[in-house]
Amino acid sequence: MPQHTTPELLFIETKWACLIPFEKTANLLKDLLPVPETLSGTTIQNNLYDLVMTKKKEIGEEQFMF
Repeated sequence: MPQHTTPELLFIETKWACLIPFEKTANLLKDLLPVPETLSGTTIQNNLYDLVMTKKKEIGEEQFMF
């Protein structure tokens, strides 16, 4: 699935979603920025999950011992 979220918006979503609940983050973004009304807590949660999975793939396997 292609990414339809700008890197800047994804940064703000991620930062705020770590601090406050997903739904409140969505409501705050709707109040402050011209984002679609379809933006929801679930959308933010999914974006955050996708970001985490991408970063995990970049890091690679965890080493048990060094």
